[in-house]
Amino acid sequence: MKKLVLVLIGMYSLVVNAQSFTNYSLNDIGIEALLADLIVDDNNNYWVTSWAVDGTPGIASFDGTTWQTYGPTDGSVGFQHRGVFQSTSGDLYFGLFLDVDAEGFEIFDGTSWTNYTTVDGLAGPDVFNFAEATNGDIWIATNNGLSRFDGTNFVNYGPNEGLTGAPREVLTDASGLTWLATTDGAFTFDGTNFTRFTVTDGLVTNDLFAVHQDQDGNYWFGGFEFDNPGVTRFDGTTFTTFTEVTDAIRKIESDSNGNIYFGGESAGLFIFDGTDFLQLTEADGLSSNRIRGIAENAEGNMVFSTWQGVSVYNPTLGIITLENPDFKIFPNPAVDIVKIQTDNFQVSEFAIYDALGASIKAQKVDKTLTEISLTGLTSGIYLLKFTNSNGKHIIRKIVKE
Repeated sequence: MKKLVLVLIGMYSLVVNAQSFTNYSLNDIGIEALLADLIVDDNNNYWVTSWAVDGTPGIASFDGTTWQTYGPTDGSVGFQHRGVFQSTSGDLYFGLFLDVDAEGFEIFDGTSWTNYTTVDGLAGPDVFNFAEATNGDIWIATNNGLSRFDGTNFVNYGPNEGLTGAPREVLTDASGLTWLATTDGAFTFDGTNFTRFTVTDGLVTNDLFAVHQDQDGNYWFGGFEFDNPGVTRFDGTTFTTFTEVTDAIRKIESDSNGNIYFGGESAGLFIFDGTDFLQLTEADGLSSNRIRGIAENAEGNMVFSTWQGVSVYNPTLGIITLENPDFKIFPNPAVDIVKIQTDNFQVSEFAIYDALGASIKAQKVDKTLTEISLTGLTSGIYLLKFTNSNGKHIIRKIVKE
């Protein structure tokens, strides 16, 4: 099992397990160009966009077994796309990237495609991102301002309304307030007025690409300056910048456990657990260091679109773990029982996973753990995950005969 040593702490070392990634190449997906955004829809299907070449499919979906592509011959009007979004009604929205053949965005209802452009009233031809307002209207971030779409008509916002800069991402927060990451700072919109935040207020830069609200209600902004990288957290009162993120950031998302993922322009992925940052790159199993989309699937795995494919990350197997040379399991291979020997790691819980990361068994431990029964398991490779009372983990691979 390949491991990357990250930090030394006394006799322990922190490692990430490279086997925690499952990758799908561009060839697997059926796309001939660099990937862009990604979502996981309500049915746990993946949808990914791309900067496809002329006449080839620019959108692909994955149902867990098969990839399917969509292009001009399938009804999609363009081939170069940016953002992808699913509304509460189930419709899929795809932003177009100043395509030579099409502009604006298109909606796919599962059967037919509908294209909307500046001719229909959209603010700009290049669409970055979407969000849904509390009343079901769709916010659309374009290169020429913000549009609000009620399914028929557009209302546009720009400098005359108090919004400067090009919106790159729009977010509707838990209270219904609209947030924007733009080329000229961060903005909120309360339905009447825009409020602007800049480096003067504490942002790392005014050149922003991503905005995200975490489970604690904090807002995160990803800067897009290569010579001034970092992310900023806003708790409603104070701005705090984290320079541990050493790349321009295109995407920010949280998982169901509250970990926050920052997709870098060229330096891979940064994960924040509330205390520490972990950086993952191609060396750890990512399909590319250029991250474009981030989403969580129904199994709790994180899915990333990169320039070179889609990477599915199993946090259970990829979690930072303690590599303790004094923690021993034997025999290996084993038949029915595996014994444990350790002097300095008190196990409070253990779990068994199959080679694909599916949970087989989990059990609390209220006394010193000296052995684990493998009875009932079929022959094969398994992962044993041991956790202590401080939440630190050790993972070992075992072969069951």
